[in-house]
Amino acid sequence: VGDNYASSTVSNSYNTGSVAGSSFNVGGVVGRNYSSSTVSNSYNTGTVTGSGSYVGGVVGYNYYSIVTNSYNIGSVTGSSSVGGIVGYNYSSSTVSNSYNTGSVTGSGSYVGGIVGYNYSSSTVTNSYNIGSVTGVSGVGGVVGCNRSSSTVTNSYNIGSVTGSSGYVGGVVGYNYSTVSNSYNIGSVTGVSGVGGVVGSNFSLSAVSYCYYGGGCDSTVGGIDGSDVDGQAEYLGTITTDAKTSSWYTSTSGNWNSEYPWDFTYVWALDSSVNDGYP
Repeated sequence: VGDNYASSTVSNSYNTGSVAGSSFNVGGVVGRNYSSSTVSNSYNTGTVTGSGSYVGGVVGYNYYSIVTNSYNIGSVTGSSSVGGIVGYNYSSSTVSNSYNTGSVTGSGSYVGGIVGYNYSSSTVTNSYNIGSVTGVSGVGGVVGCNRSSSTVTNSYNIGSVTGSSGYVGGVVGYNYSTVSNSYNIGSVTGVSGVGGVVGSNFSLSAVSYCYYGGGCDSTVGGIDGSDVDGQAEYLGTITTDAKTSSWYTSTSGNWNSEYPWDFTYVWALDSSVNDGYP
């Protein structure tokens, strides 16, 4: 579908062919999901290529709409605002319960394993990426740029994250808002502002109840590579304790009851999955 518009729905749909666009809004299933519309239970396995911005494995541009229970396994390539699921998630939009395993590559900024640019009170939740993510700046394992009262929560990355310039993070590249209850165990590489969870945590932003480790190189600058008066609390570096639920529910050390890790409805531990991490 090129344009899913005005309270429309695409569900139980898939694409296996290659998709290419010479302009904006290129998606493996839907190009533009717009104005209270929904894409659900859908997936893409084909390569997705856009020469412009807003390129996504499932949806290119998601405006005041929802993408849920969807996945991408095809490679995704674009300029800026490139994501494994959604390129540009804008204006109270939501991406939930989705995952990406395909490689995501942007020749510019704002490249993420799930969403390239998460903007204006939008949400990415209960999602994960295991594909490689490559861009210039604002490159994140889950979201490239998280801004303007937007939220990334209950999500994780285990894919490699690489930026040829600065602000590269295991979960979020640029954070101007809130990141919580998320983790990264993928490798993170960049030039400056390189963090295990967030590349740069800007003023009045918050990173809470997150951790990094595993394949994340020791040279990475901790939770956030560059902190500009942001808030970072209840954080941790990964240990073998992270493979036990008691580590997350403990009220001592890194965590407390304000933002608990939910092992009833959200997270689970399986020694055969993610090397034992949630």
